[in-house]
Amino acid sequence: MAMLLAAVFFLLLSSCNWQGESPRDNTQDDLRVVFQIPAQLTNDPNSPTAGASVDVAIAVAFSRQMDLCSFTAASLLLSTNGNPVSGFIFHRPTDSYPNGFMLFQPATPLAYDAIYTVTIKAGVRAMDGTVLPADYSWNFMTGSPPPNLGGGPAPSISRAAPLAASPITCETPAAAIQADGKVIAAGHINGANFMEFVVARYNASGGLDAAFSGDGIASTIIGSGHSQALAATVQADGRIVAVGVGSNATDKDFALARYLADGSFDPTFSDDGRHAVDLGTGKDERAVAVAVQTDGKIIVAGSGSDGAAFILARYNADGSADTTFGASGIVSTSVPMNSEASYAMVLQGDGKIVVANKALVGATQVTVTRYNTDGSVDTTFNGGAPLALPLTAQQATATLAAHADGRIALVQHSGVGATAQFTVLDYLVY
Repeated sequence: MAMLLAAVFFLLLSSCNWQGESPRDNTQDDLRVVFQIPAQLTNDPNSPTAGASVDVAIAVAFSRQMDLCSFTAASLLLSTNGNPVSGFIFHRPTDSYPNGFMLFQPATPLAYDAIYTVTIKAGVRAMDGTVLPADYSWNFMTGSPPPNLGGGPAPSISRAAPLAASPITCETPAAAIQADGKVIAAGHINGANFMEFVVARYNASGGLDAAFSGDGIASTIIGSGHSQALAATVQADGRIVAVGVGSNATDKDFALARYLADGSFDPTFSDDGRHAVDLGTGKDERAVAVAVQTDGKIIVAGSGSDGAAFILARYNADGSADTTFGASGIVSTSVPMNSEASYAMVLQGDGKIVVANKALVGATQVTVTRYNTDGSVDTTFNGGAPLALPLTAQQATATLAAHADGRIALVQHSGVGATAQFTVLDYLVY
């Protein structure tokens, strides 16, 4: 159970139902806090503030896009009765707040019925160089403990350690679970000169697994500039495949890496275990989903041409392009310029590939398309046309899953903040 809770914690942080949101109107400077979670504690008996969850993450939105790397472990402080609370900082993008949130995740659950103080230290910096001129603080209170109706010990949540104590972790958008219960997290951290492609492994208890790459963390640069891992999966043989973005001086490319069980790069994959792939579909190509077929071939979904093309690519087990798939290993579909990416994919039991894309075609839509194993469009699914699902501006597909009976589960969330909800939609495969 502890392993499962740790995995769920990693997978769902980006879509939590945040409690006690409170907008702020802090006009101390051009750079200001515009939103904070949990809400400011109030002493007004006619306007009580509901207690925050003891598992709450502290979230702050600013009036400008922040330089994530100006935040250190001392930039956002949480304390109670003058005693600091340990934790780690990361960034969460959001549709409603385009500048994103900075979040502080306590390393352990907070105490019940306690007052906490949050302080953002002066000097944190926006991308345009503007700094927060003075400390910004507020207080909040946690809720009361729930009744223990079962008579046994209260349940606990195992928390994973941060990817790195310094520099801070910027994002960990991907997770996967090994057969032995260990959890894989993939994202990026701040290196000396560039963001680095990173994969970490955690024990089921939540701590970093030192048997993986010596300290639990494997980071690298793929290409010659900023690198990010955006998706990961674990093969049946225990090897780990991660994909994302590698960049150079002119553009971004698909980035792929495969790791052995000990965290070292797999030398049988693209000679040194990593590969930056220029697909020739535009200057900004991003790999955002990955799956491994039963024969070991690797399917990658993403976008190119600055988001104006949905892409599927398949690679042989050695990392070379599978030329039997699509056109020389690539299936590319042109879409409107305001589109986003192919960002969810699942393989069905018969090997067919189901992909979800998000596009702006008059209104925001998710489209679902199924492909045959050779990369051709499966005409038995919705007549071969993309299945279009209209969404509101605050909706986004989270993932896809395949039922054993052939149905496809499309999991999406709607709304933001305290109104965020998950909606699960099932579609029968014809």
